[in-house]
Amino acid sequence: MALEEEKRGGYTAGSVSSSSNTDLEQAPPPRLPDEKDAIPEGDETMTLDSKREGLMVNPFENDANGEIEYRTLTWLNAGFLLIAETISLGILSLPAVVASMGFVPGCILIVFFGILTTYTGYVTYQVKIAFPGIHNFADAGLFFFGRWFKEVSEAAQIILLVFIMSAHILTFSIMLNVLTNHGTCTIVFTVIGMVVSMIL
Repeated sequence: MALEEEKRGGYTAGSVSSSSNTDLEQAPPPRLPDEKDAIPEGDETMTLDSKREGLMVNPFENDANGEIEYRTLTWLNAGFLLIAETISLGILSLPAVVASMGFVPGCILIVFFGILTTYTGYVTYQVKIAFPGIHNFADAGLFFFGRWFKEVSEAAQIILLVFIMSAHILTFSIMLNVLTNHGTCTIVFTVIGMVVSMIL
């Protein structure tokens, strides 16, 4: 009778006492959830690993026949943008920095940061080639360090862009002050620079 109950899924006192040790030995140990099992907030369908796997594939690789063309920046336009960025906030402010710091320390720092920039650019290139789905620092933060670093990277990128735009507007207002011999209030020139930057 006890054997029949065990076959049906029921248990008697004898069956429980005789099989308790065996069941405990065969039961898998409890496993704590790790980062692979964590589901990012607001996304209950994709795990962190699945998002990382998505960054291995370039989402714009086969968009030639798509209705919307997302990649419109050519190499020539990218070159002009990089040159303008380097000249506006880099080269134009370099003489004043070297004058206040000194010629020898200025040259040493120029060479040092030139090497550092070249190296970081090469590392960024290697990451892009190895992981085509990574398009920004937030994607890189998600892939290498998890969701919390993605949030930090997004905030840092937004703050960087805001400060870069602010530096452009400030430089524009100083330039107009010099060209017009302080023809009007600096705030007016700042607003003009903001409008021009938003249009461009």
